[in-house]
Amino acid sequence: MFRSTQPSLFEQAFSPESMNQAWLRFRNEKAHWQPKVDMDLLKAHFPLHLITLIRQVESDAYRPDRVKQFSLTKGDGSERIIQAQSVRDKYVQRCVLNAIEPVGEALFYNDSFGYRPNRGVEDAVSRTRDRLRQGLEWVVDADIRHFFDSIAHKPLMQQVRRHIKDKKILRLIERWLAEGPHHKSLFGSRRGLAQGSVISPFLTNLYLHQLDDALHKENIPFVRFADDFVLLTQTKEQAHLARHFVSKTLSRLDLALHPDKTKIVHHPNQGLHFLGRYIKPIK
Repeated sequence: MFRSTQPSLFEQAFSPESMNQAWLRFRNEKAHWQPKVDMDLLKAHFPLHLITLIRQVESDAYRPDRVKQFSLTKGDGSERIIQAQSVRDKYVQRCVLNAIEPVGEALFYNDSFGYRPNRGVEDAVSRTRDRLRQGLEWVVDADIRHFFDSIAHKPLMQQVRRHIKDKKILRLIERWLAEGPHHKSLFGSRRGLAQGSVISPFLTNLYLHQLDDALHKENIPFVRFADDFVLLTQTKEQAHLARHFVSKTLSRLDLALHPDKTKIVHHPNQGLHFLGRYIKPIK
């Protein structure tokens, strides 16, 4: 009798179904497939380019293209640097994400909403309203300072390796981190995730799952959307204790609360601004 074997994550990522799903996402992109190869040229020779790409990935010869950067003005007037990848790299990242996303979904808490399938801002706001109605009226409205620029690659990859065991997938993630925009800290450690990358949001949630886990074990109710989150408590004293706890937890992750954007709010008196929505005081 033949024993069926479970395909590896790499095999799942580059199965015909996964590759087709990824192509349907990017076939109408206006950016270049690669430098000097626009999408019209790609489609004219699609089998050749696709077979070449898959052979490169399978033989470990694939290397990401250089990431382009441009600035985006935010609503408060500040600027955010966005990184633009080639469609080729976004395509490969989407194939990988198809395979590893279920790993995250089996791990992440229900109170994490950002960049997850079938979850969005309105779901996070609705969960926050539910918690407020339960009498958790003191809120730590928190923001992580320069999260995408601050996250260190070494502890991030340690967290990735804890949950993803496929060596080929790990090598791809390491190459995307190395090729993406980053800077070195005082002690030479690489930092920074590409904003606009297909894989970065998943890596964000995987790294901050450690924060979610610490809050869960400490019985501190929270709602998190990527690096924006709220902690909900019954009393002002509990809110201050929760803020102190999350500050220590982030410090262990080599991150910090934004001193100007993190505040304690009494919802019945002030309402709450969260994720671009205003949650009115509940009578």
